[in-house]
Amino acid sequence: FAYPSYVQDIMGPVCFDYGFGPFRWVCASGKEEDLERTDEIAREVLQQLKQEAPQEIQQQMQDNIKWIEGARANRLVVGSQARILYADAEGRIEIARAFNKAIEKGEIGTVILGRD
Repeated sequence: FAYPSYVQDIMGPVCFDYGFGPFRWVCASGKEEDLERTDEIAREVLQQLKQEAPQEIQQQMQDNIKWIEGARANRLVVGSQARILYADAEGRIEIARAFNKAIEKGEIGTVILGRD
């Protein structure tokens, strides 16, 4: 094989070496509108973070933004109102903070976070 390990040789240099990893959230309300709002929040946070991100992670940041923007149109929900993307530590923290603020304001219901 040209690449003996997908994770080590391909995903590592693209994502994991920079702290990117799975970040999942589930809207406990089960409401589609909560998932739509969390998508908007995540996109806004990622766009802000991308402005200051180093060149090495610009493409991954843009890929995450594109993923979130296309998620609803591509009907990626089967069952739970949930979403996953590959965010770095800063992204996970900032998205979680933004979700907490939206919950506190009553904009969305409870959101469950996970790392797979």
